[in-house]
Amino acid sequence: MRTSKLIRFIIISVVIGSAFYILLFMLAYRGSLEVFIDSFRGGNGLFIIASFAARVAVLTIHGLAWWVLMRVFKKLSLGKVLKVTYTSVFTEFLIPLGGITEIVKVALVTRLKLLNTADTLASLFAHRIVLSLSILTTTLLALIIINAPLILYVVLLAPATLLTLSNIIGFVIPSSKRIELFIDKIIARFGFNISGFSTKYSSSMRSLSSNPTSLILSFIVEFLERFINAVFGYFIALSIGIKISLLKSLLAFDSLYVIMWLLPLATPGGLGIYETIQTTLLSFLGIEINQAATASIISRLIYLSVGYGLFALSLTSLGIGFKSLIKSISRSSIEE
Repeated sequence: MRTSKLIRFIIISVVIGSAFYILLFMLAYRGSLEVFIDSFRGGNGLFIIASFAARVAVLTIHGLAWWVLMRVFKKLSLGKVLKVTYTSVFTEFLIPLGGITEIVKVALVTRLKLLNTADTLASLFAHRIVLSLSILTTTLLALIIINAPLILYVVLLAPATLLTLSNIIGFVIPSSKRIELFIDKIIARFGFNISGFSTKYSSSMRSLSSNPTSLILSFIVEFLERFINAVFGYFIALSIGIKISLLKSLLAFDSLYVIMWLLPLATPGGLGIYETIQTTLLSFLGIEINQAATASIISRLIYLSVGYGLFALSLTSLGIGFKSLIKSISRSSIEE
């Protein structure tokens, strides 16, 4: 994508995100700043600090679960894998394109020579399967325990199941020789080829599939990520005086990702869309809509501030500039 087109796309995305924020303001606060300010009363601002710490922990555990799978291929520095994770997760706020997080991970892992492309893709897809399975499991358990209404089963379990199935399919597809030949014919017109990649990928896939210890360990780590995400939401709720259980917090601050991941990335990081979905979900769980919206906005602000801080520190530590990162992303996109 050319720079001019990317800038135009980002501008349109920001406009769409702003429209969602305006809609949220009109519906949740009835267009009144006084209602917005009132939604903060009764809480404890100290829990905001705890929320920042929880968000850092979530991203760190997310990277740890991936690192466990990457170690199947060779011993790697956990520090470097975490820096790649911090960088890639925040990039979707800068470049609103679907799959950009995975593209950045592949670009950085191969650039830093941590793993080859086949091993990187296999570990990424395996991590996505483990991640989606952990969300599906915890979501189902939470819905059953809180005796949730049928609508929440449909809204959360259907996309969680679909996401898990799509990740399993994605894990298998690169090993197909037929698909490789089909893609090779198309990209050959532009001077590229991926001949032999399916064979390399099949070997990587078998290495992961035959290592249940790493898969189970990664799954356990992802369970921990689910719990910390619930704690993150719980702290945010306490900061503005919302009384919510950890299980309801898990549904509103963790399970909602299955909806987000299946939607096209129309705004940077789902800006505006995330808040609207989360506010609606919190309302279904019995939270007043104005406080639900405020919790979503605070959540987003913490995401951005923590994400940018870790992103900037990671790039600096890796000795990579933003322009250099963009070039790596472009090169990786073409090669894939």
